[in-house]
Amino acid sequence: MKKEYVVTNISAAPDGSPYVLVTLNETTDMNAQQEPPGRASVGAFAGDPESLMSNINRLLLQQMGKVATTLKMDMADYEEAEIRVGDRVTLEIKKKTLET
Repeated sequence: MKKEYVVTNISAAPDGSPYVLVTLNETTDMNAQQEPPGRASVGAFAGDPESLMSNINRLLLQQMGKVATTLKMDMADYEEAEIRVGDRVTLEIKKKTLET
C-alpha cells in the first residue's frame, strides 16, 4: 500500500527525548477547499430550524478538521531523510512474511 502525504509540521518530542515528530496530511485533504477552523458559515444559522439541522453536520466536520498522521523519527533518520514542511512524501507499507 502506498499513500502520498504533505509534511505539515515538524516538532521536537514533548518529553525531551531525541526524537522528531513529523505530521503528515494526505494530499487530497490539502487540495480540498475548507474554511479555517473556528469560523462558522454565515448562512449556517440563517433560516428555519430544518435548514439549521441540515447544516450542523457540515459545521461539526469543519470544526473538527481531518485527522493527521504523525511519525516519530529518531534524529539520524530525520537528518537522513532531509524532509521539510511542505515536502511531498510517499509512505509505503509492506507486509513481511516469515519464512519457515
